[in-house]
Amino acid sequence: MIKGKSGRKGGIGAGRSIQQQLDAVLGDATPKRGRSKWVWFAGGGVILLAGLALYLYLPKAGADADQTNYREYTVQRGSITVGFTENSSISLIRESINFPVSATVEEVFVKEGSYVEKGEPVMLLNVEEIRIGLSSYELELEQAGLELEQAKLKQETGLLAAQQKYETAKQTGKLAGSSEDLTVAQLKLALETAKKDLESATREYNEYVLLNADYPTDYSTLCYYEERADTYKERMDDYNDLLTQFEDLSKVIATLKLEIGDKQAQLDALLLIASPTDDSTAKVKTLNDGIAAQKQTLSAKEASLAKLGDKSTLQSGLSSATSSYQSANETYTSYKSWYNEKYGNISDSDDLAAKVSSLQTQVSKTELALAKAELDVTTGSTSAEQKAESAETDASVAATELELTKIELQQAVDAAQEAYDALAAEIVKIKAVVSEDGLVYASCSGMVASVAFGAGDSFEVTYNPMTEAVQEQTLLTLTNIADVYVPITISEEDVLDVYIGQEASVTMTAFSGRTFQATVDTVSVESSRSGAATVSYTVNVRFADVNTQKMFEGMSAEVTLVQAQAADVLYINTQCVSNVGGKATVLVRGSDGEPMEKEVKTGFSDGRYVEILSGLSEGDTVLAESAVQP
Repeated sequence: MIKGKSGRKGGIGAGRSIQQQLDAVLGDATPKRGRSKWVWFAGGGVILLAGLALYLYLPKAGADADQTNYREYTVQRGSITVGFTENSSISLIRESINFPVSATVEEVFVKEGSYVEKGEPVMLLNVEEIRIGLSSYELELEQAGLELEQAKLKQETGLLAAQQKYETAKQTGKLAGSSEDLTVAQLKLALETAKKDLESATREYNEYVLLNADYPTDYSTLCYYEERADTYKERMDDYNDLLTQFEDLSKVIATLKLEIGDKQAQLDALLLIASPTDDSTAKVKTLNDGIAAQKQTLSAKEASLAKLGDKSTLQSGLSSATSSYQSANETYTSYKSWYNEKYGNISDSDDLAAKVSSLQTQVSKTELALAKAELDVTTGSTSAEQKAESAETDASVAATELELTKIELQQAVDAAQEAYDALAAEIVKIKAVVSEDGLVYASCSGMVASVAFGAGDSFEVTYNPMTEAVQEQTLLTLTNIADVYVPITISEEDVLDVYIGQEASVTMTAFSGRTFQATVDTVSVESSRSGAATVSYTVNVRFADVNTQKMFEGMSAEVTLVQAQAADVLYINTQCVSNVGGKATVLVRGSDGEPMEKEVKTGFSDGRYVEILSGLSEGDTVLAESAVQP
């Protein structure tokens, strides 16, 4: 793949086709000013006269002195790529090998820096200790089983006691013939208390119902004022940015005009020489080329400046945006103060709705309490039949308590069952990890980053009943070579052209001549150097395919983010292509072996290579003049 740079990093002319670059150097065929036309004409005449004088008057040095040397280039097929190129180093995912049972390390087969394949043995542990550790977990499981049985037994006895209480209350209601009169004073006091509780709960409930009704409008208004202030703030920032760009472009344009003026003065001085030398002729061409290039750049900068508009208009816009922001922000701040005073610590509509629901439940409870108090007053001086009805109410309460007891006891049984099941599942997991021969195997292919234990070392692993999990021990850590990514730093000027999924290519010093295909995996939204003169962002590029090469953490890599690409095309070095009068030509050898011009059609270019659309075939030989003697 042929790589190049474009955009801001490529500089003047980067990313343009060969045709565009040649047009920029040679200038428009239709002169826009008389002097420019004269300069080109005069320059051409001087070059022709100088060449004729050299041919007529300089002594001949032999046939070899007049021979033009050519370098041969071959038309190739491939891809021309334009994009950002950054240097960095690779990163590898670290994968730990953990073990769930206490044991002693008998032998370690690897060292830090060793390369291992997935499934390769890395460590030997004491088999007997592993079996003992597993046995301790099985004892824990037995203990959990006993606790489960105890919970079930408690459930049976608790249900029996609650059932007996319910039956007693129910029977008492049926057999009740008489009971002690309730104290009328106490019942009336309870009734008054219930009424006050209901009034208080109803009043608070109504207040929050009103708040709940007002909340959507008030919150929407708050959001509107906040968004309005943010909008004016963004507009103010935009005008500041435009003014900064205006000043920067103005400085660049002034500098370019000075440089063009200096070069024009040098060119005018050289053109006044009566008998130009080879050296002065070359300088004339160099100055002409430089002036043309800088004029094109000046034109582009002036066009960019014109797009920004008038400076006074920008300043006026900034002043207006600043005033609007200050007014909007003042309105928002004032409204937010009133909003906070009204709603207090209510965070959102869900919080408010929950409060209303809670108060509604409280009102219902106080209504029930009031109803019960009124019932008690009514039944306080009733006959035995009414007392029997009260006893039946007690039986209903007992029935409710019975249901609650069933739920609570069932929850205890369920919790014990969950603990038992979790530990049983952990033992199944342990048995799946522990091998009969005590060997521990690599979980992935990669390099050994660290080894926690050596031969003869012991480690402890415990089961935490609170979290119902085994605190596994890390034996060693591997760098997984299958998953490779490269973090690169992109400037703020270029990060807008980067997106997740963007194609990229990676080359590495350790793997000369090989290109790894990759894609952009993540793009940071926060700058990596906040507050610095140059702001940049971290972009992670991940290999597209599963890597099988042995790689070390931190190996140097060069990443190219593809911006534009012409894939599977014919291309040739730009030095081989000439462009005169809008016609692109190359030199090929004729049937007599002498160079001859051939017209071609060009396309995409990265500045070094140019696409050939027609006129040449893959493998053709093209000539380019060379100053190097054969």
